[in-house]
Amino acid sequence: MDILPRFCMRGNEALRPLAAQLLSKNQHLLTRNVRPSLSAEDLRAAELELSLVYGEYVTQRVGGFTEIQEASEMGVLATAQSYSNVIRYLGGLPGNGGVLLIDVGSSTTTLCASIDHQAYVDIRNDLGLGHSAVTAMNAISGENIRRWLSSEISDNDLQDYAWNKVARPSSAPQTGGDLEIEYAMARELIRLITKDSRARWKIPENQPLPPMRQIIGAGSLLAQAINPGIGALLILDALQPTGIVRLQLDPYGVIPALGGIAYIAPKATVQVLENGGLLDVGTAICPTGRPPSGAAITATITYANGRSEKHVIAGGQIKTVGLPVGQKAQVTMKMGRGMRLNGRANLTMQLEGGAAGIIFDGRGRPFYPPKKTEDRKAALQGWYAGVRG
Repeated sequence: MDILPRFCMRGNEALRPLAAQLLSKNQHLLTRNVRPSLSAEDLRAAELELSLVYGEYVTQRVGGFTEIQEASEMGVLATAQSYSNVIRYLGGLPGNGGVLLIDVGSSTTTLCASIDHQAYVDIRNDLGLGHSAVTAMNAISGENIRRWLSSEISDNDLQDYAWNKVARPSSAPQTGGDLEIEYAMARELIRLITKDSRARWKIPENQPLPPMRQIIGAGSLLAQAINPGIGALLILDALQPTGIVRLQLDPYGVIPALGGIAYIAPKATVQVLENGGLLDVGTAICPTGRPPSGAAITATITYANGRSEKHVIAGGQIKTVGLPVGQKAQVTMKMGRGMRLNGRANLTMQLEGGAAGIIFDGRGRPFYPPKKTEDRKAALQGWYAGVRG
């Protein structure tokens, strides 16, 4: 018996009767027009229908999913669909700048962003740290991996590492060198999928990342790093955001569940997101410009109890200052010569802390790791130490 394909009609609603007649022998879905006018686009209805079809497909082919499908009103939803729901909500909240979520997994890397209240989802199932390590390594190239390593390594050794990860995708790095390679791959996977996404955002590759007020990291490497500051560093290295950015991680994997629950109990999703469902890493201060040889950022932090501290962040360095989750402090910042934060040389504002506190990134934008191995080793060691607190 031939298996007929399914069709999803997402075009002109006036053509629905004709489409239903032509596709009468096939299973078909009729959703709202994704582009009701030349200036408007609404993909939500089509995304939901396709996600539900995907859930049915998975249920029929993977053991145990039938029971899961029956236990939920919505059935099994694709993770990317759940991400899209949550990012669409967060992007609609008041505030300047967009919201971005990046998930680096074993077989897939997903980037979901809300820019100007428009949600974008990009998925690369050939980019991953485990099952897709070989295809990811080929897409990245050894040259790009080595620029994040503190020692030299050949292309053959990198390929050996990737094939071992494919054979044992759930294995943890056994040495410091293996962990460094995994960190390097994560940075480059994020950079690569962001490069793909820029075309849809209509932002040239040589331009900075669009202003982001919130960035969320997901996947075990980012969200369950040895230290929350390490997850933040990988995100900052790969995306190089500018301005003042709130960094969060999803160590418990709640966002995929919350995105599905949103269809049934949207208030529950909001309550979890606003009450500790995500790990607050802290606030990142990311000025633009070429860092000077001296101080890149001079910050005076006044805590709630009246105590003040002065911190000087040298050009090319990154440093965290402790400020616990839920606490705020007044921070007065003076940028070094050639550096600007949101277009200003001096700025005073209230900032919120997190697991890593306040992260001052004095490396400028854009920045690149040093080319010489010894210089790069010293820089990387300094950056890792700086975010560990």
